[in-house]
Amino acid sequence: MKSTISGLEIFYKHKKSLYRGQNVALLCHPASVDSKYNHAVDLIASLDEIHLKAIFTPQHGYFGSLQDNMKEEGHFIHPDYKIPIYSLYSETRIPTKDMFDGIDMLIVDLQDIGTRVYTYINTVAYCLKVCSTVGVDVLILDRMNPIGRAIEGNILKDEYKSFVGEYPVPQRHGMTIGELALFYRDINNLDVNIEVIKVGNWYAKSLEKSCGMSFQVPPSPNMINLNEAILYPGMVLLEATNISEGRGTPLPFEIIGTPYINPKKIDFSQIKELTDCKIYFREICFKPTFHKWRDIDCFGFQLHPFCVNFLKSYRIVIYIIKEIYKNHKDSFSFRTPPYEYEYEKDPFLLLTGNEYIKNWIVSSSDFYDLDKYLLNEEANFSEIRKPYLLYDI
Repeated sequence: MKSTISGLEIFYKHKKSLYRGQNVALLCHPASVDSKYNHAVDLIASLDEIHLKAIFTPQHGYFGSLQDNMKEEGHFIHPDYKIPIYSLYSETRIPTKDMFDGIDMLIVDLQDIGTRVYTYINTVAYCLKVCSTVGVDVLILDRMNPIGRAIEGNILKDEYKSFVGEYPVPQRHGMTIGELALFYRDINNLDVNIEVIKVGNWYAKSLEKSCGMSFQVPPSPNMINLNEAILYPGMVLLEATNISEGRGTPLPFEIIGTPYINPKKIDFSQIKELTDCKIYFREICFKPTFHKWRDIDCFGFQLHPFCVNFLKSYRIVIYIIKEIYKNHKDSFSFRTPPYEYEYEKDPFLLLTGNEYIKNWIVSSSDFYDLDKYLLNEEANFSEIRKPYLLYDI
């Protein structure tokens, strides 16, 4: 079987001469590497054909060292290449027009993980809007979606737009950054030229065969393996509750717990019956070293997926939250603002994209109602995304 080849590697080996003479900016992060771990900044800076003039970085910073939300990095000068590094997770998430002075083309090379609330795709969306205004072309060096082409979740409503969701896509969208960029351009009627250098040899239907390139380097500090990526569409919802999602442990987004949970009271029978959920729930106790419940014993579960292609983590975690709410109402709570630079909107509604999910959790409705609602939303998005797909599904 042929190895998967990133857009970066195809650009560097075969396409760089097509952009001769261009002054470029690069949007990247630590996972922007080729198969031999050469970083995109070093590769592009080495070229005679084009001229690297600026670097943009998303959340977690140029070195990927910043934990959690709303931990900012300032702008600085690259120590070797003496060009500006603009943080798009600082006093602004949107690049200014001045940052594009003298730039002909923005090159984007980011490893995404296929979830709407993972902020890198929203940074790309903001860049597209500014590029449209200042007349800068965009070249996407595409990378695979490590959790494949499956769709799960409801479509984001306009009233819940934020930095964790800018456009009407579901939680698990099954698209690459290149595909999403084309979708974002059309939905905003942007006048921007976008070219996508596609991933080579991506076996999207078999995650186990094609995930190797995805996690050469963690795309963010708490995203270090395929299990975490496949669980993240659901597990990220815990950020908007007082339930630990495992930050401050070696297993972020793989474990669930709080000091007040009695694991024996969580009934998994309905979720297992209705989703064939392809996951094991193992009772554990853990003690976070930072973040929620720091230095306090938490009781809960580790989630062990055994079939990543079809795992419905969004449904699973919503169901678990409902079970915890039902059995521990006096201790459970939803998070209050601020969250990701939103100081008034409900964080849980920002993450889920509408009010239906939260209402279902606190209601007496059963899983059949939730599943029926989500199936309809997923079918709608399946049609919406078809014109933008660049790869087989």
